[in-house]
Amino acid sequence: QISILLGVPFVYNLVWQYLYSLRKDRAPLVFYWIPWFGSAASYGQQPYEFFESCRQKYGDVFSFMLLGKIMTVYLGPKGHEFVFNAKLSDVSAEEAYKHLTTPVFGKG
Repeated sequence: QISILLGVPFVYNLVWQYLYSLRKDRAPLVFYWIPWFGSAASYGQQPYEFFESCRQKYGDVFSFMLLGKIMTVYLGPKGHEFVFNAKLSDVSAEEAYKHLTTPVFGKG
């Protein structure tokens, strides 16, 4: 019974990744084995090498799982243009850091 309990998240993860890969309206997802954790180890240890190997395999636009969040990467000159010419509301990191800054500095 314990093996079923431990195996279900891994099977669910594999099925979810397969179904995600069928969607052509999304950036390709970097494969990972450990649910929720995703590519955190390889990204955390060598981020530049991780990006370069993913770029060679998936192209300039790809996504990867990082601690339960899907992170989408857009590399190359067009990626820089996309970020630097975007509206501030589209590329703001405010939402990402709100849970850290609000307890320290308060709202506002």
